[in-house]
Parts: sequence; C-alpha cells; structure tokens
Amino acid sequence: MGTGFATADGFVTPALLDYYEARARGGAGIVIVETTTVEFPRGIHASNKLVADTDLAIPGLAELASVIKRHGALAILQLNHAGRMGKTRINGIQPVAPSAIAAPGGQIPKALTQNEIALIVQRFGAAARRAEMAGFDGSEVHAAHGYLLATFASLCSNKREDKYGGTIEGRSLFLREVLQNMRHSTSDEFLLWCRINGREYGNDDALTLSEGQELAKLVAPYIDAISVSVRGYGSQSLVNYPDAPGALLPVAEAIKQVVKVPVIAVGRLSPEVANRAISECRADFIALGRQTIADPDTPNLILSGRTDDVRPCIACFYCADWGAKLDRPIGCQVNAAVGKERIYELIPTAHPRHVVVIGAGPAGLEAARLLGLRGHRVILLEKEPHIGGQLAQAAIPPHKDRLKPLIRYFSAQLQKANVEIRTSVTVDRQYVLDLKPDIILYAGGAKQIVPNIPGVDSHHVTTPIDVLYERVQPGKTAAIIGGGLTGCEVAEHLDQQGVKVTIIHPHDGLAKEAGSSERTRAIAHLSARPVTVLLRTRCVSISPEGAVVREADGTERLIKAETVVLACGVEPDNALYQDLLETGIEAHMIGDCWRPGLIATAVADGARWGHML
Repeated sequence: MGTGFATADGFVTPALLDYYEARARGGAGIVIVETTTVEFPRGIHASNKLVADTDLAIPGLAELASVIKRHGALAILQLNHAGRMGKTRINGIQPVAPSAIAAPGGQIPKALTQNEIALIVQRFGAAARRAEMAGFDGSEVHAAHGYLLATFASLCSNKREDKYGGTIEGRSLFLREVLQNMRHSTSDEFLLWCRINGREYGNDDALTLSEGQELAKLVAPYIDAISVSVRGYGSQSLVNYPDAPGALLPVAEAIKQVVKVPVIAVGRLSPEVANRAISECRADFIALGRQTIADPDTPNLILSGRTDDVRPCIACFYCADWGAKLDRPIGCQVNAAVGKERIYELIPTAHPRHVVVIGAGPAGLEAARLLGLRGHRVILLEKEPHIGGQLAQAAIPPHKDRLKPLIRYFSAQLQKANVEIRTSVTVDRQYVLDLKPDIILYAGGAKQIVPNIPGVDSHHVTTPIDVLYERVQPGKTAAIIGGGLTGCEVAEHLDQQGVKVTIIHPHDGLAKEAGSSERTRAIAHLSARPVTVLLRTRCVSISPEGAVVREADGTERLIKAETVVLACGVEPDNALYQDLLETGIEAHMIGDCWRPGLIATAVADGARWGHML
C-alpha cells in the first residue's frame, strides 16, 4: 500500500517513519514496506515513491527498518518497477513494457530490448542488496497487478516473439531472472518472495488460473513464500477491491495446491474470514492492507479479543481513489491520523472541560469519542433516534452495509469513552444553555438542496433521506432528480423494492463527485438493474403526473412518476449555530454544517477538534 509520504526524490521522511512504526507497534508480525522502485524516475507510477536504486537511500531505509524491528516485527521491503503504469506527466519519460501495448487509459509504452531487461534484472539485485544492508529481513518482488513484471507474465500485454514471450515459461523468464539475481546478491538468511497475479479477469488474453498455477510453480524454487493477488480489466477492474470479504481466497487456495512454499492471501480479509482460511489450510499467511490503514492496532486488538475496538475499514477505496490515483499522499475516510500519527497521539487533557457536541454524524462522533477518551466531559446530542447522521443514511442502500460496522464501532467507543448520548432531542438555544457547557461543537450536518422549480413543493416530492428511512411510501414509478452517488444509490434501493425508476441528471456522467473506484462500483451495480438514465437532461418543473424535463436539444417532455425524489446535493445547515454564537459560549462548527463533503472531511474535522481542545 503506497503512502506518498516519501520525499519528491524518494527518500524516507519522518511521516513515513511514524506511519510504519504505528503499524509495527500495532502487532503485525511482518511489515511489508510499500512499493519501492529499483529505477528512479522511470520505475515510478506516482510522485513521492520510495527508491532503492542508490546507496544514498540506505541511511533512511536503515532508520525505517529499525523503527519496524524495534517492535518485534520482520521488516520486508517491496521492490518494484512500474513499467507501463508509469506516466510521462509524472516522470517525464515514456513508460516501458514487454510490448508497445498501453494499459487501459494509459499511454503507449516502449517495448524493452533484451539489453534493457538485463539492466533491470541487475537493478533488482542491487536494490535487494541495499535492502539487506539497511537491515531489512527480506524483500517482496511486486510482480502483480499492472506493473512491469506482471505485464511480462500476461498475454494481455506481452506479445513478444523472443525468449521473454510465448508460453508462460517464456513470459515468466524475466521474473525468474530477477529472483535469481536477487538470491545471488543477498545472503542465505535474507527472505525473498514475490507477489503475483493468480489470475486475471476481463480480457480474452487474461492470465488464466491454470497459468497462474504454472507461474507459481516456475518461481517457487527461488523464493521463501508467494503472495497471491489478482488483476481485472474493463468491467472487471474492481476485482481486487472485492465487496465480499475473502472473495480472492479461492485463487490463493488454488495456488497453494500446487506449491510447497507458504502462500500469503490478500483481499479484504476480515478477522473471521482470515482465521477460517488459516484453520482450513487455504492459506499460510494473511496480509492486511487497508484494514491496517484504518486501524494500525488491528492485530493487537484481535489477539487480545478486543474486536469491538477495531476501527473497521469500510472498503470505500478512498485510500486508492484520493491517494495515488490523484498523485497525492494516502488518506483514510475513517482514520484522520494516517500520516499524522505523531501529531494525533492520544494525550489526556490537563484541563478537563464540559463539551456539548450537537450532531451525531461522522464529525460529531469522532470529536466526542476523542474528547471523551482524553478526559473531557462530553454530551452528544442527536435529533434522530439513532447515531450516524448521513453515515446511517448511506448504510441503507444495497451493497452499503459495509458502513454499518463503523456505526457499531462508534457506538461501542462512545460508551467506553463515557460520552453521554441523547438521541431524539430537539435542540435549541435554551436547551444548550441549560446544559451549561464550556464549549459547543456544532456538527449539525447538511440539508437537502431544493431546486427553485415549479411544483417542487408538491405532496409527491420527497428527499433521499425520507426514502431511505421509509418515511414515505413510494409509488410504482419514481423520478430521481440528480445522478450523483446518492441518486444512484437511491435508484438502486427503489428498484430493489420493485419501483420503476428514471434518473434525470443534467451532466454527462453519473456519480462524478465520487472516487473512481466507488463510482465504477456504483455504476456497475446500477447497470445491472432496469433503471432508465437520462443524461444532459434537466428537470424544469414538477407536475402531478411526474417530472417535466428538458433534454440537451431543447425538447421538453413528461417523465411519468408517482414519486419524485430530489437528489440535488446538500448545503450547510448551520442556522442554529448562528443563534448559539449569541450566547457568549465558545462555539465552533465542524463537519458538513460548514463544508459538505465526504466522510473523510467530516472525520478529519472531528479529529482536529478532538485533539485540539
């Protein structure tokens, strides 16, 4: 899992040290440091990637290995070459590959010559030597996903007619030469394994499972273990971001059946699924990536039986979508401390205060949790009969039950932090004054945008929250005004109930405000249902019969609908905050009530104030 915390030229930084030390301290037996290039800058696919192509990197890598090993974990450095995943806009160089075939959405790469391949083989060996000199216990070679070594193994990208092409034996030769060189460049005690695609999906020439097994058998003599992932193309591009925990286990199991070296399984493995996989001998090791981003203490908490204290990964792919894909440092929707581990160290307050938090959405929940843990007296007020705010609403549509563990986590943690929770309360100025707080944190959230069109106040017009909370009974037909992520999810929810749905959206694509993976997944789910989508179409009025729309060519027509749902986005809801300012009590806005956004921005606001007061 790349972080983007290195310097621009690939060296270790304090943020990187803190990030990996937190994961080692959290109880991991092995910490695999992110993709580290053997050839800078041609071998990187994003900015601020670690390098191991120069002796200048050794001191920083040594410090990194040291902070990991001081907590009892093995330190493994993952070595990689981006290949055709590289980008000229990032490194100024044409990417390279086995053949001049572009990655989906990428640029045409240069096909490597045999002399260039030999040089890269030497680079991997030299990088492994540097890793051992720095004190790392071993290296993992990244030969999976869409990077250089993986593209040599796959007919999708390798059309060579020399010794590095053809059968799987030829296509794996580059990888085997890399592993052999690394073996010769390091001591017998230095651990070495590779990460491969057990199979690929979504392309006629995709690596088959039987080829993945053959690949594993061919590399097994050179390695101490093998990590098994997958790769998807086109509509299958999300295959390695599975909805269901353990979806990739069958591939790892199939590889395990044909090799004697230990097999490492990956792919959204919950503690329950992971334990079962080990007990059933479907894998030998379990690798946790995104879950340790969400909570670096996951291993220790599981080992001590404190599973309720594990902050869950919600499989939203924010870490990928808003990190490397946009060439930015990694982040996490549920853990604002990622990359700020030292800043956000939990320190008890020396001056306990009485804090009233208004609103139990993500911002209010995180602020209340941290303030309670730090020793403040906290009262959390919520108008709904349950906590969660828009998080609770977002957990209702199909495929979104992955958000529910986060709500359960907050519920358990607030209780342990001695936070007093009052739900179903109508909060006004006097109610707050009667509580006599020292500080008010207003996390009132956002409200639905209501477009200024004729008929918008009709009785059959409603909002996503009323639909999802079943406060209204939808008719047999529905028109959803707005095709953002919320509109798409409400459409799927209504279709599942047997309602015939039409989405009316003024733009040329659905859910464009979402991250690329989340958007792809939402559209894939929606495409599997008989939902009508009208793009570049505006609702100009609402009649008793439905929604009157104007298409791009100016044509107006009626979309018949018994129910019209306004999914036009949200805007800050802070009227009460303005009133509270007049009380003279210190008050601050956090979350959507001042800047509507993702769960990440709300949690970040809550964390900031939770640590600051």
